[in-house]
Amino acid sequence: MEAYPGKEGYVQPHIYHGSRAVLDRQRQFWGPPPIKKDVLKEYRTPEEYIGHWMNNLPSPALVIRKEILEANCKAWLVAVQGNSASFRADLKVLKTSPITKMMLGGGKHKAVMVSSISEIYGIMPLLKEGLIDDVLWGVPFGGSSLAAFKRLAEQVKLTVVVDHEGHLEALNQTTLENEANQMRRWPVLIRVDRGAPAIDRLHQLLEFLAENEAVELRGFYCEATELYSSLQPSDRPESLIEQQVEAVMAAAQLVGDHTSLILSIEATTSDDLAYHPPRPLPSLWKLEYRSGSFAVNDLQRVSRSLAVTDDIAMSILANECSTYDDRREVLIDAGAVALSRETSEKFPGFGTLANRKLWYVGRLTQEQGILVTDDSNPHSSLPSFAVSLLVQNAGVTASAYNCYYVVGGRQDTVLEVWHRWSEW
Repeated sequence: MEAYPGKEGYVQPHIYHGSRAVLDRQRQFWGPPPIKKDVLKEYRTPEEYIGHWMNNLPSPALVIRKEILEANCKAWLVAVQGNSASFRADLKVLKTSPITKMMLGGGKHKAVMVSSISEIYGIMPLLKEGLIDDVLWGVPFGGSSLAAFKRLAEQVKLTVVVDHEGHLEALNQTTLENEANQMRRWPVLIRVDRGAPAIDRLHQLLEFLAENEAVELRGFYCEATELYSSLQPSDRPESLIEQQVEAVMAAAQLVGDHTSLILSIEATTSDDLAYHPPRPLPSLWKLEYRSGSFAVNDLQRVSRSLAVTDDIAMSILANECSTYDDRREVLIDAGAVALSRETSEKFPGFGTLANRKLWYVGRLTQEQGILVTDDSNPHSSLPSFAVSLLVQNAGVTASAYNCYYVVGGRQDTVLEVWHRWSEW
């Protein structure tokens, strides 16, 4: 199948599939079928689509609108600047260098949180550039991670999160050395639950840590656990911040105000950054906000009133494969792999059309989805050709893609291609 000139002079790599009605419309829109010559010419590198119309992309494709992404990051960084707390960017959502630089303000902030080894390898060039100097492994680790931690800790200021004596025992058996071959200690943050932490358990961890010469306490870590699925409507974002601050402060009081501590909490919106603890923190305690999903947003965040749909910078481009007028449904080439099976309270299905909110993906197979609608008007038109889908969970959905197409301008032109740090 050979590419051929398409609409507005762009090249359309074309594959005919679906019903006869779809085939006829595609021919009318794109012109006559291509002459089959060399199948290999059909395959391109992602960069070859730069300068092309977004709808020319091979589908399904992950698309990022650069103007919205930049606006989201700018708003967040302005809010951070007006707060005395420090900021740590969470990289697990999109795992790519350009967005990491944006979230950090091009070097204004230098602390990040990772949750996979590939993220640490991915940020190595940024570490060498001096844009990052503090890395937090933000989930309790498994035993197989220690060998990689030891290698990476020689190049990175790496702090790990612990919440069990087994973590401390494992770290104690894995010694670190500095450049002079002298033993140095593993810096750790102890994870506590929001609300009222388990004080007895914290006492046990702190006693164990005090006896452990290979580990040093750097502070405490709390998060809005299971943010989207388990919260009640009465759980306002501001109450989540209050509960986290109460938890880390209660834990820190067990250590005392004579020790330098980081109190790391998860921020869900820029409004969280305006929050002030009910009482001043001791001078040696430092409040730290972590976040990463603010950069692109998704339907789950909108459902929890953490963003609005105009703030969503990421979408999935899919193509119509067939239409079923009798039951008002459309088959598209994006299924469970392309969209995930994530859901939310306010948005039905597994993805919503960006420009027609009453249409959403109601059913999925592995590689295909069915668009259904709540539109009661039987005369409204069915979606056709390329469709843009807002996704429920940006991080889960993005994990299926090796690269992101960055678009902008009035013509939705592909401006850049950003590659993802893949694997684990």
